[in-house]
Amino acid sequence: MGSQRRRALVVGIALWSLLVGPAFPSDAGELSDARRSVRESGEEDPEEKPRKRRRRDDDCEEETRFSIVLGRAFGLALTSPFWGPHVFLEDDLSDHHAIVPRPYDDAPFARQHESRDDPNPPLFGRIQWQGLTDFGDLSAFEGQALIETPWRLGIDTTFGRWQEDLPAGDDQLWLGDFNIVYRFAESEDIHFRSGIGMNWLNDAVGSDTGFNFTYGIDYYPRRPWVVSTTFDLGTLGEAGLFHNQTTIGLVWDRFEVFTGYEFYSIGEGDLHGWINGVRIRF
Repeated sequence: MGSQRRRALVVGIALWSLLVGPAFPSDAGELSDARRSVRESGEEDPEEKPRKRRRRDDDCEEETRFSIVLGRAFGLALTSPFWGPHVFLEDDLSDHHAIVPRPYDDAPFARQHESRDDPNPPLFGRIQWQGLTDFGDLSAFEGQALIETPWRLGIDTTFGRWQEDLPAGDDQLWLGDFNIVYRFAESEDIHFRSGIGMNWLNDAVGSDTGFNFTYGIDYYPRRPWVVSTTFDLGTLGEAGLFHNQTTIGLVWDRFEVFTGYEFYSIGEGDLHGWINGVRIRF
């Protein structure tokens, strides 16, 4: 595949992320807003919910046909981040390639150039540490680990300690997730993975959990650059959760230094800031 097609694919994913990504407001007491959203139900009083009206039979059939067409179009667009990369990359899921620990050194990009005789390519692992700041009252220290088998299955986990400086004192909490992931589309220079798992929050009051869906991309355009982005969508306690982290890094041997931006939307709380960190591959 030519470089132009790969660039078009990455641009398409970026545009899709803009469509689903929220704005980045900045307010004081965001940790408190997130915590309150997680532990307080936002359901409306049943008496205040409007009653549904029945449609006439002659209108129902026409609306049903339109709904079917619209639903198919929406389903096609919604699933495009999955079938799109698979089609464009012409990926054969039966191939087992190893992700190399030293991009641009062990391989032209970040994956074995061709399948080797070894039927069991080695595991791939990546550990990440980063600091976050909004250049104001909010900061965080976070870690991440990714381990993948030669058969594309793996585990992905993140955890972070968030702190907000308030007039009445510091507010702190721990936030993270744990996922089982699958690398569903790949080429030598771009890897797509997705999976499901759980979100969690812990503070002095207690702990809360929820469902998580994750979707991530690693792109190696040319030495020494690496572009990575991850989306998480799910629940945490009584609140909905959306998360995105996008970074651009410089890789040397097994090490990568990166900078980027991270955003959490948890109910009414928005936690976001610039991040800087390091990744180690093995």
